[in-house]
Amino acid sequence: MTSLQFHLKNSFCVYPERGKVLEIESLSINVGELVFVVGASGIGKSTLIESLGLMNNTLGIENDGVANFHNESKTDLIKLWDSKDGQLNEFRKENYSFLFQENNLMPHFSAGENMMLSQLIKGVGEAEAKQNVLQLMDLLGLNDKLFSEKVFNLSGGQRQRVSFIRAISVPFNTLFADEPTGNLDQSTATLLFRIICDQLKAKNKTGIIVTHDLGLALKFGTRICPIKAKIVNGKISGLLSESNNLIRDGKKWITSRGVEVLFPEKYLNEFLLQPLEKFENE
Repeated sequence: MTSLQFHLKNSFCVYPERGKVLEIESLSINVGELVFVVGASGIGKSTLIESLGLMNNTLGIENDGVANFHNESKTDLIKLWDSKDGQLNEFRKENYSFLFQENNLMPHFSAGENMMLSQLIKGVGEAEAKQNVLQLMDLLGLNDKLFSEKVFNLSGGQRQRVSFIRAISVPFNTLFADEPTGNLDQSTATLLFRIICDQLKAKNKTGIIVTHDLGLALKFGTRICPIKAKIVNGKISGLLSESNNLIRDGKKWITSRGVEVLFPEKYLNEFLLQPLEKFENE
């Protein structure tokens, strides 16, 4: 039986200085899905995961809108910002993990300390946390000696792998990632996405990833959410609608209406390259 993780309808992401940067007509993400968000620069892809991940208070709804996270109970993501007693931070700690291009590592900590940190914060024992890290290091082909190296001695690629292990090893219900393989070669990027895919499948957890790489998205994703660009009052913004999603059905891709798409990469490129629609006074 399929269970919902996120359900959004008639909602939006907004910045006070810019106005609405993304309209979300509808979006339903199920537990266990690996969802890739694709689209042009500046139309709200990163803002979407920052909003859903409660990193920024940018999520809003229209009068009949909803923006809910589902686990054992339904949580209104917008009302969490008005909660007290650290409820929002506790919710994030319990449910989310984040992986971004900027690795935000502690430079004077060792690689191992950085990789274990999020697990320890969530209450995982030190021995178990270290074992989880070493297993992932082995999958990535990293020498055990790197565990003791200070972060400031690591190369950019090594730091990105350390950041990856920190994010994927911690307990979570949803993993958010923003261009997590942007600085990696294709073979390493493929390996990282393979590990993400395997980890989510084994634990029945959800992943929402922003990427520019349609090939990798189609190789590993269960759903592709393309964001349509438009111009409102002279400013570029995005429109996200479930009706435009591609959904994996076995070895094929189908639209939300169940129609098979024989050439999904061509379909996505044509959708993303549509002429910009212009609107005034929205």
